[in-house]
Amino acid sequence: MFELDDLLEELPRKKLIRGKWCAVRFSPDTSSGECLNIGVAFKPARGQIRTRLLGSAAGFRSLYGSSGVSNFNFLIALTAQSIQTHGDLVSPSPHVSFGPLRNAQGESVDAILETLYRTTVILRIPEEAPTSGTRTVNTRDLRQRVIRTLRTKHGDSVERFLHEQPVVLNFDNRPLLLDLPLWQAGDLVSGRTYGSIVSAQYADEVYRQHDLDRAFRNLEMASRFIAQNGRGALFILRPPSNDPAFPHRDIDNDIDAVAWPLARAGLRIEVEDTEPAIRRKIAGMIC
Repeated sequence: MFELDDLLEELPRKKLIRGKWCAVRFSPDTSSGECLNIGVAFKPARGQIRTRLLGSAAGFRSLYGSSGVSNFNFLIALTAQSIQTHGDLVSPSPHVSFGPLRNAQGESVDAILETLYRTTVILRIPEEAPTSGTRTVNTRDLRQRVIRTLRTKHGDSVERFLHEQPVVLNFDNRPLLLDLPLWQAGDLVSGRTYGSIVSAQYADEVYRQHDLDRAFRNLEMASRFIAQNGRGALFILRPPSNDPAFPHRDIDNDIDAVAWPLARAGLRIEVEDTEPAIRRKIAGMIC
C-alpha cells in the first residue's frame, strides 16, 4: 500500500532571502539620550541595501507639536538619500543613528521590510485622510503601492528609478528637496528620467488641487535644471468616469490646469483611471 506522502508531489520551496537589518533611529536632542525608531534598513546577502522609513510626520507631530515637522520630514528624506547614494548605512546628521545589525530572512525584501517596520517603528500614525468615501485614493498610498508592485515585478531594473522618499540633490552647494518618486540616480544635471505620480481621485477639491499643484511645482523645478535630453512625465490617477461620487468636470479641469503647461514644456502626461494602467505606463517608461 502506498503512503499518502508518496502520492503527493513535493512542492518546490521558495528560496528565502537572507541578510542583515537594523533600526534607523532619530534623536530629537542628542544630549538627552532619547531615541526614536523612524525606520528600518535591510541589506540582503546579494543586492542593494533598502530602507523603509516613516512616510508621515503625524507621530512626530503628536509628540512634539507642529514645530520642527518640516525639518523632521527633510531629515527623513536626507537619510534615505544618504543610504541610497552610499549603498551603506551612512548617517547624514548627528540626529540619525543605526541600531545593531541582526539577521533576517523572508520570501522577499519588501516582505522583510514590512514585517520589521511594523514591529520596530512605533510612530507610524497615518496622516488624517480625507473621508469622502471608500473610493478616495490618496497620493501617498498610491505611490507606495505602485512603487512596491513595480519592484516586485521588475526587481533591480527599476530600483534606481523609484523613490518612496523625496530626492535630495545638491545645487550651488545647498541641498534641494524634490518630491519626485521617479528619478534616475545621479546628480541634478546628469539626471535623465524624472517624474511624479499623483492621485486626482478626491471628491474634495482642497486635497485634489493640493496634490496636483505639488506635483506641478516639483516637476517644473526639476525641468529648469535637467539636461535637454531628459525625459519627464506626470502619471495621474483619476476616478472612473462611471463613478457618480466624483465631480468629474471639476477633476478634469484641475488636471488640465497642471497638465497643459507641463505638456507644452515637453513632459509626458498620462491620465488613467486604474492603478494597473498607471503601473504599465510607468514600467514602459523606465524598464
